Amino acid sequence: SRMTLGTSVYVRDSHYSWIPATIESEPDDKKKVQVKVKFPNDWEEYTTITKGGEAGKLKLERTVNLSDYPNEELPLQNLEADGVSAARKNDMADLTNLHEAAILYNLKARHSDGNPYTRVGDIMVAVNPFQWINGL
Repeated sequence: SRMTLGTSVYVRDSHYSWIPATIESEPDDKKKVQVKVKFPNDWEEYTTITKGGEAGKLKLERTVNLSDYPNEELPLQNLEADGVSAARKNDMADLTNLHEAAILYNLKARHSDGNPYTRVGDIMVAVNPFQWINGL
């Protein structure tokens, strides 16, 4: 299993769909793990905060039931070589782990960098930047 102590994953969240977390315990016999939510540094600057979804109000330590996820595994985060920073790819086909959470977080990261266009192979994904971007 890839669900080992310290692994960077995503967990489902009722306010944000997916949030980044780190596994804090090995799976028990009931297929449950403890995770700790780990928000990116730019979370509040580039995230629309939903009612009740403020970072200070979200439960940072959670028990997650692996049987609620496909193959009883949490989706893995894509990290840069430093093992800490979220990977930002121009082409999401280059992401090591390609799943819903990875797509959403890559688009979010590129949007916060001022890059509204991202490829998935031959497909172009455009995110409305809600502002003028010089040079485009």
